[in-house]
Amino acid sequence: MTILTYCQSGCHRIRNYLKSSDVRPRYYTKGLQYIHDDPAEYAEFIIAAFMHLDNTYGRVPDALEVILEPDNVNQLDGTTIGKAISVTMNRLSANGYNPDIIAPSNTNMKKSINYFDDMMRVPGVSSYITEFSYHRYRESSDTNLQSIAARAKNSNIKTSMLEWWAGTNNYKVLHKDLTMGHNSAWQNDVYRSIFNIDSSNPTNPVISINTKNRFYRQYFKHVRIGAQRIEATSNNANFEPLAFINPDGKYTVVVKSTVAGSFNIEGLPAGTYGIFHTLEQHSDPTTYEADVSINAAEMISAYIPATGVITIYNK
Repeated sequence: MTILTYCQSGCHRIRNYLKSSDVRPRYYTKGLQYIHDDPAEYAEFIIAAFMHLDNTYGRVPDALEVILEPDNVNQLDGTTIGKAISVTMNRLSANGYNPDIIAPSNTNMKKSINYFDDMMRVPGVSSYITEFSYHRYRESSDTNLQSIAARAKNSNIKTSMLEWWAGTNNYKVLHKDLTMGHNSAWQNDVYRSIFNIDSSNPTNPVISINTKNRFYRQYFKHVRIGAQRIEATSNNANFEPLAFINPDGKYTVVVKSTVAGSFNIEGLPAGTYGIFHTLEQHSDPTTYEADVSINAAEMISAYIPATGVITIYNK
């Protein structure tokens, strides 16, 4: 998937979420008159970008992220963004382009709710928005997350957490954004170091996966683009499950555990399943278990030896 993201200044960061590429035009306003708070001018800029990508490279963005962090500047509020969406989509559709629309991508979760509400009051916008996006830098609370999820559900659209470069960002936040926030896309915070490279011996460098990415891998590796999350419940609060059906029909179950222990999984279709887990405070945190095969109506028994995440995936 290709996403065109509009940035007002200095967009140099790359995202790793459950989508494969990100094309960003840079627009610097220093010393210049800013004109893209005029919906018609914004639409002109976006249609020019789409046509350039299409005519020059044969690439048409699948989605448009309308504005990155609008609460960092004073030119674009929720109403202005809504008007820009309406005018831009009219221009794009008239030229044969019908991208998904991602907005508002505020730094502040509470402000993203306010901006979203103002956007949706603009006539026609509700038919264009496909994804309610937010960042977690400020007012990052369960209350705000639940409000975002509720608004998205009422509007029949997706949610996405698309930026938070913070040391406290980890798999527990990802799990919460998936369960409580109903996310369809999520950005991790270790894009600079997916792998660690020890080059103290240049002739024999040692490459290892970043510790955080060991945990993220429990979610990302066997949950593919286009997967659908399905309901999964637990009678033990220490084991919090997530379940997905991938586009190829294969099931994946991810369980966040706060203790060591065994549990059974029922309701999976017959087949062979791989099992692996990543543990906190462990010298060798990721371990792959022997495959398990089950018939219809049989359960899978799994064990995790400490706090961490365990994944059971249909092979």
